[in-house]
Amino acid sequence: MTFLCLFVHSARLVGVAGSGVMAGYCIAASHGGIPSLYAGDLSAKQLANSWKQLYTRGAKFAVSTVTVSTLAYFFSAYNPRYLPRSFTILGLSRSAHLALAGIVLFSALPYTRIVMVPGIRKLQAISNSLNAEDSTRQPSPEDERKVREGVQAWATANDFRAAIFSVAFALGLTALV
Repeated sequence: MTFLCLFVHSARLVGVAGSGVMAGYCIAASHGGIPSLYAGDLSAKQLANSWKQLYTRGAKFAVSTVTVSTLAYFFSAYNPRYLPRSFTILGLSRSAHLALAGIVLFSALPYTRIVMVPGIRKLQAISNSLNAEDSTRQPSPEDERKVREGVQAWATANDFRAAIFSVAFALGLTALV
């Protein structure tokens, strides 16, 4: 029984750590990565390629981190007998509080799929067309505008996603105390 108590506690920590990492990564990408790209006065092709690198690196670990952290929150909520019987600052049981953190964290996945993926695909298509090996054309002013607007739209949507992760992190953290 002692081992299981430690595991449930560890699962809560996994949920909190994962949601905190995702919040920090999204904030860093939107407020550190993207402004740095704009400060470099890059061409449309360079900006699209740089954004693609930033996006691809985050995408590699984001879904798995969110999934594992959500499952950790739900696992902790599912085992209420190992949680203190007190109520949290929101007036919820610790189990309900952890379940709410898991729901909020999980909501980032459909948000990404519904809101962000169409813009991501457009940016990837522009990047691919600018990088086509048979393409000798220079980026047009229209390409410049589309890339800059697309990257800015992605950064704005990513800010909202960072807020989702931050709320999940705060909920998970407050369920620990």
